[in-house]
Amino acid sequence: MKERIKTILDDDLKNFNYNPADVNGNSLKANAIAVKIRDSIQKSGTVRRYKINVQCFLGEKKNQRVCIVAKGWWDNYTDNYATYTYQGDYFYCTCIVWGMYTD
Repeated sequence: MKERIKTILDDDLKNFNYNPADVNGNSLKANAIAVKIRDSIQKSGTVRRYKINVQCFLGEKKNQRVCIVAKGWWDNYTDNYATYTYQGDYFYCTCIVWGMYTD
């Protein structure tokens, strides 16, 4: 799954010009990437009994540190996640995919 996320982020962001003033455009780009990743995973057919949640964070790099935290119910035996961070010259994009077993 991490390779699938990496491929999508690399393809979508290699020519992306991040503009910190265009909050709406950046939000739409992050949402489009999240939808593309979710659809790609669901179409693969390997996660039929899993609910897939995708979060995509797109932000400017300014020598800061970012900590992303999530909270929820978790079953260590059936649930899992994958994450990947793409770093451009002036921006970063972190995507987290959670798979929660629903059966």
